[in-house]
Amino acid sequence: MRFVTDSFAVESEWRWNGSHYARTAEHWLANFDANRERIDAVLRDVYGADAGLWRRRWRLFYLATAGLFGHRNGEDWGVSHYLPRPRP
Repeated sequence: MRFVTDSFAVESEWRWNGSHYARTAEHWLANFDANRERIDAVLRDVYGADAGLWRRRWRLFYLATAGLFGHRNGEDWGVSHYLPRPRP
């Protein structure tokens, strides 16, 4: 957001360390695993013979997200929100 300074100014910003997002990714993974049959059906419809590959890719995404954002108690990676306002 900071890179759009010609058109917008940042009125407010908030940042949280990554520990909350790591827990979110862990919950996504738990939901993904708990609903495997339903998810596998969707993946088969979308990816056909590659459904198993894509299931593994999604699991890896959740695991990597939880690991990266949770590393060092969430201090290395974080989540930021910005409230922009148009420049006059």
